[in-house]
Amino acid sequence: MTPSLATPALNVAGPNVDTLYGYAWIDLAHGPLVLTVPDTHDRYDSIQFVDAYGNTFSYVGRRQTGTKAGVYVLTPPGWTGKLPDGAKEIPASTSLVFSLTRTLVRGDKDLAAAQQVQQSYTLGPLAAYPHGQKQPIPQENALNVLPILDLSKSGPAYFDQLGTLIKAYPPPLQDQDGVSRFANAGIGAGLTPSHNPALAPLLAKAVPSGLARIHAAKLATGRQRLVRQLQDNELHSRSFGQGGRQSGRSRRAHRKRSSVFSANGGPDGKPVSGKANYKLVFPAGHLPPVDAFWSLTLYGPDYRLVENPIKRYAINDRTAGLAYGADGSLAIHIQHAPPAAGQMQLAAGAGRAIQTAVSHLPAAAPNSITARTSCRLSRLWLHNRAPQVSATVE
Repeated sequence: MTPSLATPALNVAGPNVDTLYGYAWIDLAHGPLVLTVPDTHDRYDSIQFVDAYGNTFSYVGRRQTGTKAGVYVLTPPGWTGKLPDGAKEIPASTSLVFSLTRTLVRGDKDLAAAQQVQQSYTLGPLAAYPHGQKQPIPQENALNVLPILDLSKSGPAYFDQLGTLIKAYPPPLQDQDGVSRFANAGIGAGLTPSHNPALAPLLAKAVPSGLARIHAAKLATGRQRLVRQLQDNELHSRSFGQGGRQSGRSRRAHRKRSSVFSANGGPDGKPVSGKANYKLVFPAGHLPPVDAFWSLTLYGPDYRLVENPIKRYAINDRTAGLAYGADGSLAIHIQHAPPAAGQMQLAAGAGRAIQTAVSHLPAAAPNSITARTSCRLSRLWLHNRAPQVSATVE
């Protein structure tokens, strides 16, 4: 568990600066595990469960199961048995599970309370419940064990390892079709195609070719795509290209109802740049309609947080000093030059590319973020419906 909010020292893609993080690799090969959660008293928390194929198959937390204390039993495929009284079963789609926790921090003065909630989660084997439950281990930048994937030097041996994993963790139903397509290339459960002299040279070329296709997959471009994402609350695709690009950046993205949204271009369809000035407006009554929180975060081109002199990496619904117009609207100015009096600014480096744009905060004032490098501004947490945003180039 991370006892503090993320900073640029965290070497993972796309972290938020709103929640404390925690993770666990869970092996269900020897039987179910029991998760206990405390009463969070309406605090946002989320425990996400991801199978070996990157599918989020369940959540425990405020939106899905409420904020009361509870007991949950994570079970492997095909398990049958008796649950403890009052416990709820979470059937896993593979026996290998990655779990990611997020616990909201409501402000600097709330950090200790959030840490207390975080330390109250427990995990242990069903066979030893309740005496075998273990608390999380606090560690700064704990998520650095989950670096951004770089498969560029993997070579054909990558597909041997893939075969080993497919054998150990058979694909769930929704992935069986896709995995079966690999058979024509000699890739499958327990197979070692790199040992095949006819296949190995082809597979060596397949890795860079596949990575190029993944990197070319566009998650969002331009204002129309941005607004459409917000309206449809839809981002994470079953497309292998888009799914691969998401998984390459982070262990696994949220489901769409707890999602992040970004745009790779400005309202004029061109890449956002520090050479231009932009204004993003949320009309009165059309701020992100969340029931938990919203947040706007600055990233570099590698999707890591961007260092800046004021150590501010995001703005959110808890940011003090947000300035609204007389009509109740919130206007955010995205530009390198200092803003006019009373304006909200996202300060971009002069002439630098900003690959995404959505929001605000200040350098000396409480409403802007300073970017010295190429940057990506994204991560808008939404639920159910979209704000009626508009964006212009000034």
